[in-house]
Amino acid sequence: MKYIRKFPSPESFEDWKRRHPGADWHELSLPHNAPVKDDLADSLRSEQGRICCYCEKRLTRRRSHIEHIKPRSVFPDGILSYSNLAASCNGGPARQTASCGHKKGAWYSPRFVSPHNKSCQHRFLVTASGEMAPRNPSDSNATETIRRLGLNTPDLCAMRRSVYNVLLELKATLPAAQFEKHVENSLLPDGNGLFEPFWSTIEYVGTMLSLDGLELPEKLPLVKKSKKRRHR
Repeated sequence: MKYIRKFPSPESFEDWKRRHPGADWHELSLPHNAPVKDDLADSLRSEQGRICCYCEKRLTRRRSHIEHIKPRSVFPDGILSYSNLAASCNGGPARQTASCGHKKGAWYSPRFVSPHNKSCQHRFLVTASGEMAPRNPSDSNATETIRRLGLNTPDLCAMRRSVYNVLLELKATLPAAQFEKHVENSLLPDGNGLFEPFWSTIEYVGTMLSLDGLELPEKLPLVKKSKKRRHR
């Protein structure tokens, strides 16, 4: 999960809030306010380099939505707070491919690993099969976040696995210094401010492959459950 560095809130959005004190999300979503909401969505996608705040797929206008990190139904005070907003993909159409904002729904917990928290970039790893897992097997918060966001759907795992395979091939064909430079450049935004999809996969896998002798686990690490003692 890539950490999102927030941009300043768009002026059109802040001006609209000043002119509509006490307004809610429903009012912002009315047809005559579409230009303001479109500016807001564009700003969120841009600050994320056009990748989903959760899974990091490429975002488009038609296949994304404005996500409330803390849900509207649970945190009404944050409905129009720019610091609580992000851009999420719409996930897959079927139940087994549902992910990200639509999968998360109205769920929220202090256990949630948010892309607005700097630590998020160091909480997850990617296996050779494309699955996400907590870097620390005992990090139950990261495990719960993966489950609640549906980040291990078959399609997402396949996409991450493709990124892994490309990096593996480059590692085998490029000199070490050139491979490291390729990974470094892949993590930078391009001339249009776009980040590569699955940025965190590139960052983690690229780093692991750059360190001679280190390999990615093929499958998710198993977390040992402690046995509960029976009280007599």
